[in-house]
Amino acid sequence: MGIAGRTTRTTAGPVDLAVLPTGIQDVVTIRGSVDTDPGSPASELVQDWMVRTLDRGSQSRDRFEIASILENLGAQVGFSGSGSRIRMSARCLRKDLPTVVELLFEQLCRPALDSPELAKSRDRLAASIQRGIADAGYRANVALSQAVYNPLHPNYIPLPAEEDRALREATEGDARAAHAHLLKGRPRLVIVGDVDPDACVDLVARASGDWAGQERGPVMPPGKKQKPVTETVEIADRDNLEVRWGHALDITRMDDDFLPAYLASFILGGNFSARLMNEIREKRGLTYGIGSGLRGIDSRYPGMWRIQVTLSQENLEYGIDATEAVVREFADGGVTDEELADKKTTLAGSFKVRLATTAGLAGALLQQMEDGRDLSWVDSYPARVEGCSLESVNEVIGRRFDPAQLSRIVAGTLPKPVGA
Repeated sequence: MGIAGRTTRTTAGPVDLAVLPTGIQDVVTIRGSVDTDPGSPASELVQDWMVRTLDRGSQSRDRFEIASILENLGAQVGFSGSGSRIRMSARCLRKDLPTVVELLFEQLCRPALDSPELAKSRDRLAASIQRGIADAGYRANVALSQAVYNPLHPNYIPLPAEEDRALREATEGDARAAHAHLLKGRPRLVIVGDVDPDACVDLVARASGDWAGQERGPVMPPGKKQKPVTETVEIADRDNLEVRWGHALDITRMDDDFLPAYLASFILGGNFSARLMNEIREKRGLTYGIGSGLRGIDSRYPGMWRIQVTLSQENLEYGIDATEAVVREFADGGVTDEELADKKTTLAGSFKVRLATTAGLAGALLQQMEDGRDLSWVDSYPARVEGCSLESVNEVIGRRFDPAQLSRIVAGTLPKPVGA
């Protein structure tokens, strides 16, 4: 019986719940998420501020009591924001699952969000924004997002100065409003390990009783930007420069083109044996880091095709030219049967290895729930990868990947002109 056949999927109170018992004794892993769709970069920043404070105490227990309980159990509970979603995770022993599920929803549904902890979280987030100012990779990603997306797209990243100003102007009331907005979405949860499905349904239903959210519809971001740009972001004392290329890809994870496009970008720059790594690093020795991939593509909104490389000042011009030549060859000539067969083996094999752990299983099931797919997709993924023909992959390359539409960003300390 496959993974989907062994998974119980049901509704537990307000929660879309999937429970998978495994042969791994005593260990339980939890993964979950809720769609929030903040609606603007400023609102997303406030959401991030609020999420950083969820584990700093609830309305009935302060953060020290919660931390002490988890430490004594050897358990972990965590929260993170990822644009249009908030994610939660936990890991514990079977005997401690009732306590951990209770603490998970206590912090999600009834966080303290008191002034001292909100102030500390704001300071930590502000420090993170300041660190980003000197990070060439981050600054290149920011500039590329602004070249590719319109400001209301979930993947658009504001300038660090804009984020800093928005954070300073946000109020504690805004953070609490972001939490109220969180509770309007419907949570989904996956529990994998040494568990009894019926008991899990009861636990989750009781613990999540304060939640009254509903499913959110697809995100409809404004149209993509059409004209590619070439920009430089000057950063002092950064002799290793970060270069990014990218253009919008008008596909979602649910589109038929997604898997062939993913395979194509992986062949170009997905791992150490990919074409870019072989040509730019191994043969020419121009970089230690180069890659290509699909970025920011969700089941509810499109993202981009991105290429990235780190280059020294002396290799900057040659490295850019060489990378662009490989990209043009990829777009014009497609991939070979040998490359496709090799990467099919890599992707299918790594997926199977991932499913050998409770965390990997939970993550794979959660991804299908977020995508709105039947859970059987987890079982059929290797066959779907194998089913991508050379013709279909190259057809998608010709139709979706256009070097002429790539924006290019260079971030770091630019080399001085010869003779300067």
